[in-house]
Amino acid sequence: MSKWYNVTCDNCPNEIRVCEDWDRIPSLCSNCIEEEKAKWYYEECENCSKEIKINRDWSNPPTLCKSCVEEEKAKWYHVSCESCSSQIKVNEEWSNIPKLCKSCIEKEKAKWYHVSCESCSSQIKVNEEWSNIPKLCRSY
Repeated sequence: MSKWYNVTCDNCPNEIRVCEDWDRIPSLCSNCIEEEKAKWYYEECENCSKEIKINRDWSNPPTLCKSCVEEEKAKWYHVSCESCSSQIKVNEEWSNIPKLCKSCIEKEKAKWYHVSCESCSSQIKVNEEWSNIPKLCRSY
């Protein structure tokens, strides 16, 4: 004849009656199991409308099902920056794939500055790499 004994619930002080012959000893009492079940609900995937199981305790619940997440991940790949060869993460759906990484874009932007037209004082955008900086704007 099997022996019965009590274990304490992992979540509360309640005791759980268990049998020594059981392969799997429960760790939660029936009240805690019901509380855990109540934390779960279902939402539709934003992409395909499949059901997603979500826990109320999650601070950032998913909006896409696992298969749609995998499809979205597959759309991303890497290209090399034309200036420094570092990797740039790009999406296949983008119509304009960047040729420079963010730091090289910033370096390129930093090369530009403004000077005043000697005739009308309007601003002329110039690049530090130019050997011949214009003194007059296009109007003159």
